[in-house]
Amino acid sequence: MTNNHIAPYDLSVSTPPFEQCPACGTEWAPALWIVVDADHRPDLLLAVQDHSLCTFRCGACANSISVNAPFLVVRGRTPRLMYSPSPGTTSLDDHNQLVSLLCRLKQAAAEHWDDKLAEELTIIARPLLPAELSNVAGRATHSATDLVNALLMADTTWKQQYMLARYPELYQADMWALLEKKIDEARQERNSSTLANLRAQYGLLTSCHRAGAAKIKSLLPSPRVYVSTTDLNDLLLESARAMLLRQSDAAVFSLLEATRRMKPAENPLLWAEIYLTLGELAEIDAAVDDDARLLAQ
Repeated sequence: MTNNHIAPYDLSVSTPPFEQCPACGTEWAPALWIVVDADHRPDLLLAVQDHSLCTFRCGACANSISVNAPFLVVRGRTPRLMYSPSPGTTSLDDHNQLVSLLCRLKQAAAEHWDDKLAEELTIIARPLLPAELSNVAGRATHSATDLVNALLMADTTWKQQYMLARYPELYQADMWALLEKKIDEARQERNSSTLANLRAQYGLLTSCHRAGAAKIKSLLPSPRVYVSTTDLNDLLLESARAMLLRQSDAAVFSLLEATRRMKPAENPLLWAEIYLTLGELAEIDAAVDDDARLLAQ
């Protein structure tokens, strides 16, 4: 264990992902580790590296069950906090899940917690995390194939932004060649959805290359937004809950209040995501009003 660890004890946190086997119904509550202390729990670190952390096997029916969950890795060297967002989320989901994990870590660290720790936070794409954790000094090196595949798996603007800012290697010629090869393969297979995604990523990469890595890094969400004590995070969590409950008025109120408490320059990506969500909520309300008018006729 290194001397730069946040606390002198294990900070790992777990939660049961379910209370019975989804396949056979047997009562069973395994431990899903959402905060992994890499220094105190080498067994959990190994599970992160071999991608088995979120996979469980039922003792009754032997079915293998994978859970789609984000997690936070804590360690005693820089960066001390590494966040791995779950796939299939929105940018707002990524933010809210991160805030929730930081709250759990803060509770575990107790008096050892320092809000400045959030400034060391690094977001790492799931496919690249094993190599990043294995690297002892400097930055990990990744193959062109691994980087391009990780970029293609980045399913939100939030994740793409971190990929493009953290890995300037993506702007090298061999990356373009690999993407062009994948586009040709998708075209030959007549896979329209894959082709559309590849072309979108190619266009995104081209735009970012023109802007330059320094400009992309300046657009990254501010670590201050992730401090678990801010009113802004409470408002974002309230809006997320309201949207889940289909309470659009409450969601709009929380999002508008959030825009009043932040400046666009502090976090332009989150600002844009909030206004995109407001636009979607407005479209939903308009559609509901149209349906009501038609029913009234």
